[in-house]
Amino acid sequence: MENTTKHIRNMLTILNENIAENQYSGDGFNSREEYLELLADEYDLPLKTVLRVAEMLGPEEDFDQLPVELHSISELGKYSI
Repeated sequence: MENTTKHIRNMLTILNENIAENQYSGDGFNSREEYLELLADEYDLPLKTVLRVAEMLGPEEDFDQLPVELHSISELGKYSI
């Protein structure tokens, strides 16, 4: 039973990663990392800042709230994360 549960969890993890990668490739990116690098360039922010904000919001917000937050941080002209 424990092996079956572990196998199911592994399969779900793989499925979720594939869905996420498809989300980015559907928008013209090879990966989430490539997308986040583009956002760092677009908003003229350090990649470290973009990665921290993306981590806090989670990948489900990459195309919604993340750009909004990065725009706000960029407009403020200062960041400490």
